[in-house]
Amino acid sequence: TDASADGASSAAENTASFKKLGDEPLTLTFYNTSGTFPDVEFNTLIADPIKKKYPNVTIERITPAAETTNEEVLSTYTPDIIYSSSSSHQQIVRTGAYEDLRELIKRHNFDTSRIKPILWNYITEITAGKGDEIIAIPFNSNQHVMYYNKDIFDKFGVPYPTEKQLTWDEVLELAKQLTRTDGGKRYVGLSVDNLTGLAKSLGLPYVDREKGEAALDTPEWRRVFELQKKIFEIPGYVAPDKTWNYGRDQFMKDQNVAIRVTWLANMVGPLEELRQQGVEF
Repeated sequence: TDASADGASSAAENTASFKKLGDEPLTLTFYNTSGTFPDVEFNTLIADPIKKKYPNVTIERITPAAETTNEEVLSTYTPDIIYSSSSSHQQIVRTGAYEDLRELIKRHNFDTSRIKPILWNYITEITAGKGDEIIAIPFNSNQHVMYYNKDIFDKFGVPYPTEKQLTWDEVLELAKQLTRTDGGKRYVGLSVDNLTGLAKSLGLPYVDREKGEAALDTPEWRRVFELQKKIFEIPGYVAPDKTWNYGRDQFMKDQNVAIRVTWLANMVGPLEELRQQGVEF
């Protein structure tokens, strides 16, 4: 007997036992547990393409009240699709609101080798040694990038960053030139996601897994703390009212932050929403 033929036949029979997506009207619920994923991205990347390919299928987004926790939502309701970022994966594991996808991957001959190893390895590490279940399929890879506001650079006659890879010392020099007050308005040269954001570029853990202890007293973490200190020490960076934390609203809405280093996904959707409202910069 041709074992491969038997395997293909068996897989075909298994798949045939499922109803084909799109054959009948179907509503699937979608819940985002963390990260920035505004409706413009949800519609562009998820809802609209599925509706186009499967007119009978509707993806309905669940949007609980602002203060509702993931645990509260998932303890009373299990969505069909959960979209989460790395910051909430362990939280989802603890609620048990997921399905082990190994059987479905096998049944539908889903080729996991299509997925970049660095992303697939991350998924397998979530449950490694704890049942080895596959609880997710990677959808995208978020990156830290540098955004800058050309208007502020132009205002103070500072050349834009080029494609050249910058060191943090070079970024700090730019930040010093762009941190100033003009016409009664304060401008801040640089916004980073503070210590956690700075540590991302070095891939630093918070905990030593083997010892079960904090892993902050290391030369690499000291580099991060020293860099954060240099940012705070830029003249004019800390406001008279002691404000020191600048984020998306200051960059995107107030437009008084010249450079912002943050997650790609944190800004792309909100900037597009702003553009659709007629606000561009």
